Amino acid sequence: PPVAQARTSPSAAGLALFFGVEFLCSRGRLVWLPRELSLLESEEWRPFADRDADGVKRMVTELGGLLFAAHPYDRSQGPSFSDAVFQLDFIHAIEVANHGLFQVRNLMAYEAASRMKVATVGGSDSSDPAVIGRAATVFLSDVRTQAEVVDAVLRGDVWAVELLDRLEKAPERATALRTGPARRDAGSRGRGRRRGGRQRNA
Repeated sequence: PPVAQARTSPSAAGLALFFGVEFLCSRGRLVWLPRELSLLESEEWRPFADRDADGVKRMVTELGGLLFAAHPYDRSQGPSFSDAVFQLDFIHAIEVANHGLFQVRNLMAYEAASRMKVATVGGSDSSDPAVIGRAATVFLSDVRTQAEVVDAVLRGDVWAVELLDRLEKAPERATALRTGPARRDAGSRGRGRRRGGRQRNA
């Protein structure tokens, strides 16, 4: 990622920028955020970018950081993990709010995160200024550094939010919005997925 270029861009004024790499694997997309940006700049991660989820797993084991599955039920941009996401026992979170997807795809991702007991994140996933911010990741405390972002998600101190164009009243949906996935044992606490109004680079 062009870290230095992004930071010096006039568009970056007043923004907190965090960086990661999206790996297009044979079955879906995985996003990695390292704790230290020096890992991106040294490109130590490149030998693992082989379209193989197992290779990405080895990278995270060696280099650390945060790994999440991006919109695992979206088939509009190529292969998706779909239910194979349950086999990814090495991920830390799942993107469950993506404004560009049909809501049923987001809800399927949320159900997977709930069952796997991993954190939920969200993102607009768009270059359209009108859409940016309609899906996001909320942090329970201020995060100012890349390491703080990674650590907050690893603790489960985040949840996904989304601004909907209309309200949906299905009872099962209301239940899902009030109940959050329990998290892994590493000091995490359950948080609900809220809607009403988290990008790889934000």
